[in-house]
Amino acid sequence: MSISDLLEKGKRNHDKSERNTALRNAALGAAVGVTAGVAAGVLLAPKTGEETRKSIVKAAKELPEKLLHDKVMLISQLRLWR
Repeated sequence: MSISDLLEKGKRNHDKSERNTALRNAALGAAVGVTAGVAAGVLLAPKTGEETRKSIVKAAKELPEKLLHDKVMLISQLRLWR
């Protein structure tokens, strides 16, 4: 294996690592954005306090399922992108 082959292999590994980091950051940003959007929507909606609390509880219960769905979608996109 020549030096140029080693350099090329190192460059490919570095590029792959940068893509993975970018995708991880995008996924984290999307999750934070969704959470903030849900929170803002619930808190700013013209509802009574009781209705708002019920909405918050419902959104909190649905969040793990939504995050799992987002994780599955991200993993499938990563596999397609490779």
